Amino acid sequence: MRHALLITAAALAACGEAPQPANNSVSSAIISDVPGYQPPANIAGAPSPIERARAALKRDPKVVDFLLDPANAVMLQVAVRSNGSREYGLAETYCMDLKDWGFDKNEAAVRIVDAARVQASNGDFRSISLGTVRCRDTTRLD
Repeated sequence: MRHALLITAAALAACGEAPQPANNSVSSAIISDVPGYQPPANIAGAPSPIERARAALKRDPKVVDFLLDPANAVMLQVAVRSNGSREYGLAETYCMDLKDWGFDKNEAAVRIVDAARVQASNGDFRSISLGTVRCRDTTRLD
């Protein structure tokens, strides 16, 4: 694609009309049009893993609130509306998402908690856990 643009630019330059990229970055305009594309974190201007995680969690209709702290053993705690059932499957899904967002999932755990009981727990999320999973091997921790 870049070669085609350079050839086109050279041909138009001979006519006195050289195309100007809108944002000086032809490849970013093309790549950004791909649905679901997330640039690697090492590209300048790419969202950080935390930014990608926050954006995805805010879009998820099941999520009422969340706590994301890469320094904690339970890296991600997600408050959902509970129907009384365990949520190990949802925790496992978020473990896979952590890797997609750019985190080292081998050192992480995800806990799903009952949103209706968060305030009454006084920060003891273990007591209101609907499921906690160690991401490395999907071991259920509660």
